[in-house]
Amino acid sequence: MHETSSSVESNPVVSGSFNREMVLSVRRWTDTLFSFTTTRPPGFDFTNGQFALISPDLDTFAPPQALGIASPDRDDVLEFLCGSEQPQAVGLQQLKPGDKLLVGRRARGKLVLNSLKQGTCLYLLGSGIGIASFLSIVRDRETYERFPTIVLVHAGRRPNDLSYSQSVVANLEADPVPRSSVRSKLIYYPLVASERSRAGDRIVDLLASREFFGTVNLPPFARETDRIMMCGSEQMLYDLKLFFDVRGFIEGSALERGDYVTEKAFVEH
Repeated sequence: MHETSSSVESNPVVSGSFNREMVLSVRRWTDTLFSFTTTRPPGFDFTNGQFALISPDLDTFAPPQALGIASPDRDDVLEFLCGSEQPQAVGLQQLKPGDKLLVGRRARGKLVLNSLKQGTCLYLLGSGIGIASFLSIVRDRETYERFPTIVLVHAGRRPNDLSYSQSVVANLEADPVPRSSVRSKLIYYPLVASERSRAGDRIVDLLASREFFGTVNLPPFARETDRIMMCGSEQMLYDLKLFFDVRGFIEGSALERGDYVTEKAFVEH
């Protein structure tokens, strides 16, 4: 189900750290997964891969939720992906076009290309709604200019949990910015967890297998050439950090570029 609002007027009247914005559209992908777009606050700048703090505009205070910005920085609107199973999503599950939301005035986050050293292959490893920030990165021209190969891995508990990322990737060739590079440079690898495992566990198991590299037709990980971004559950991040640390990969930051970066701000629980 896809709902839209005909109004696109931004209403930045909230003092302090938030602007009040309007919900423009809502699309329900599953019974627990939905995406929505909002007006973009004037002067709201962000780097592809970052997140914003979102809070429902209620009479009573609701703690803001950190959501990855799925839309690229060149868009006039903001798009987000949310899971209604998450405790911090209270107040967002019933969103409809025309509703008001509070959007933080400053974007944040470490999943940005400038935190990585130059390489030849970029791996974007996400589970659940952690995939959102990567979907802005794969719509960024700079990504394809910096990396000859981009591998986007999205793990979910059920096949339908991957429907949003599948839709975005399927439409990339119609996007005038990355379309000339998508077919030759982007590899999309959807991954469904079994009933007995978590989505994050499946990513760790996948990377440790020879089958994965055979499927994507790439050599095993090498610190000299491969760069990694990861976003998902706390356990997934712990396991992946250990996986790469023991192989000599160095974590990057805003102060010093590294081989991989992680995002803990909007991990799934």
